[in-house]
Amino acid sequence: MEKGYLIVQTYLSEESYAVPETLITLSDGRRYLTDENGFTERIPFDTPDKSMSLKPGFEAPFSVTEITAEKEGYFTIKLSGVQLFATETTLQKIRMLPLPENGGEGTLSFELPPQNL
Repeated sequence: MEKGYLIVQTYLSEESYAVPETLITLSDGRRYLTDENGFTERIPFDTPDKSMSLKPGFEAPFSVTEITAEKEGYFTIKLSGVQLFATETTLQKIRMLPLPENGGEGTLSFELPPQNL
């Protein structure tokens, strides 16, 4: 196994405003907070070796995770199908959406399409 990496960025309004202290939870249970600029630290993941992608019949030369972004006053955002490649750093941007002024709660879920490799 090789290592791939993930950095999550949370923002508002065309990346003009960072959303700091957003709780990021990964499908393996690891949890991180975004910093004052809306970024997590660089998160390591086990990924298939690059050489495996050259073998016939090998279906996915990447690992997949789900990301949940939560912050009070915002919709919870769930992204599934986030792909991580060996020796590469994936920057996953998440646009946070404020809840209506009259309150409420909710979750918005998105499935990222697989790479056309």
